Amino acid sequence: MSVEALLGTDRVFADDLAALRPHPGQAAAAANLHDLLAGSAIVASHAGAEDARVQDAYSLRCAPAVHGAARDTLDHARAVADRELAAAIDNPVVLPDGRIESNGNFHGAPLGYALDFLAVAVADVASMSERRTDRLLDRNRSAGLPAFLAHDPGVDSGYMIAQYTQAGIVSELKRLAVPASVDSIPSSAMQEDHVSMGWAAGRKLRRALDGLTRVLAIELMTAARGLDLRAPLQTGPRTGAARAALRRVVPGPGPDRYLAADIEAAVAVVRGGTLLAVVGELQ
Repeated sequence: MSVEALLGTDRVFADDLAALRPHPGQAAAAANLHDLLAGSAIVASHAGAEDARVQDAYSLRCAPAVHGAARDTLDHARAVADRELAAAIDNPVVLPDGRIESNGNFHGAPLGYALDFLAVAVADVASMSERRTDRLLDRNRSAGLPAFLAHDPGVDSGYMIAQYTQAGIVSELKRLAVPASVDSIPSSAMQEDHVSMGWAAGRKLRRALDGLTRVLAIELMTAARGLDLRAPLQTGPRTGAARAALRRVVPGPGPDRYLAADIEAAVAVVRGGTLLAVVGELQ
């Protein structure tokens, strides 16, 4: 939706370009973006020689690299979790031959590392999302959209404050991306002299995921408003379905209003899986 609203190109998401860098997550992310933009009259409107721009900003053009790296990070974390679910981490353990042995299998480093790694990906995906939102609101970079997507620019604030909210959350997510797993403090009279801090990693990741959900919800609101303002050009079928799902709970362009209720409604759309239900994840 942001690519459409910013008059970005879909050519950078082609399969043969993704194949040049064979990360599975990047290929899946690029294919999703390419397919979700299929049939867009907005994209088609500037696909010819009349578009003098050489290339889109990183936050659009490099989305498959960042989103794909996050996918691959999640796959790694799933593999770690699957191994943990099949693991015996008791201490001591009773072995099949009857031996009772002390061991260190309980150490949470594998989980702590994975949880910290996910927090890094969460922060970076959110950071890129906020950059797309900021671009949509800046009339110098938004390819003709009104300042802050305001109903009456110069009088109304539009979505300016929503981007402030994103920026504040992203700053917090960067702090939450600092790894907990390297912050071991000895205990038990130095017997437990190196611990995983995995519980702390999990707690901050849960907080980070809530922040990411809110950042994405604000980008959804902003991109939808940008698409409204591109009328009479029509969106692609899938991006149009996503905008319609949002519009059932968040009104379209109009004079300034209190945005907290709109943001919470958009958060529910993102968190509840409504977008995937109406659009369908293709990869």
